[in-house]
Amino acid sequence: MLKFSAALLPIVLAFSCSASLAQAESWQDLTRQGEASLISERMSEAYKYFKNAMTEAEKQKVAATDPTFRTLMLEDIPNLIERLSLEKSNERAEDLAKTKLAFAERLYGDKAPLTLDALQDLQALYSLQKRNLEMTQVLMRYAGTVTALRDEGKENEVNDMLQYRNDRLKRKLKESFERISKRFVPVNKAALPSKEESVKPQPPVETPQATAKPDPKH
Repeated sequence: MLKFSAALLPIVLAFSCSASLAQAESWQDLTRQGEASLISERMSEAYKYFKNAMTEAEKQKVAATDPTFRTLMLEDIPNLIERLSLEKSNERAEDLAKTKLAFAERLYGDKAPLTLDALQDLQALYSLQKRNLEMTQVLMRYAGTVTALRDEGKENEVNDMLQYRNDRLKRKLKESFERISKRFVPVNKAALPSKEESVKPQPPVETPQATAKPDPKH
């Protein structure tokens, strides 16, 4: 019995390691790794992690209301798209935006709030890149999607998605303002002379008087 257990031990360990690796590649873990890469300015890593996270999330058919999933789709990916575009990684930025749009369409349909949000990402990207023709085409589709959702009685879902993006924009503006404010060193008023001290008259500087040398003839 002991020999049989010893023979099974490597198999059990291998199975445990495989399960651990599979668990480590869940869409939640991939999202967290992508967020860490984004914070550390490792954009290429974040790009791969977020794309893989969407692939794994699609396999599990994650609900659009999942909090972690909403953060991934409505916060993390839009932030990375913008950062990639600002760093002139335009191909990756566009690929990530289109991947998100295709993912939302496959999982939730072309008339879903998440699809609407993905269209906004693509429109904002084309606006940054000054690709006016593509931006206009996306805007037209966006307007049609909004109309279709409202006709289906999903007014609240549309408003919720728009409010979420507005709140995100406000947070980004606040963070930008705080970063700019930290660049300026506050003036220590206590170290500055007061008004009275600055106009206080200074005593005259005494200059040494020259002494006459005695005449050697006397």
